[in-house]
Amino acid sequence: MVQTASTMLSLGVKRQIFSLPDLKRKKSLACRFCRRSRVVGDFLCNHCPYVKHVADVLAKLTKEYQQRE
Repeated sequence: MVQTASTMLSLGVKRQIFSLPDLKRKKSLACRFCRRSRVVGDFLCNHCPYVKHVADVLAKLTKEYQQRE
C-alpha cells in the first residue's frame, strides 16, 4: 500500500453543501442532515483489505448510533 497524507479537515469546521449519489443512483443531499448536531461521513473502498477487515465493526457502530436518534 502507498502511504498517502490525510486531507482530513479540522474538527469543528463548518461543512459545505454537497451531494452524492445514493445506492439507488439518486442524489442524496447533505442538507438532509442539517438539523443534526453531528454528521460523520466515511468514504471507503469496498475491495480494500483494510476496509474489509473493519466492515463488520463499522456496520455495528453505525447501527448503534442510528438507534440514538
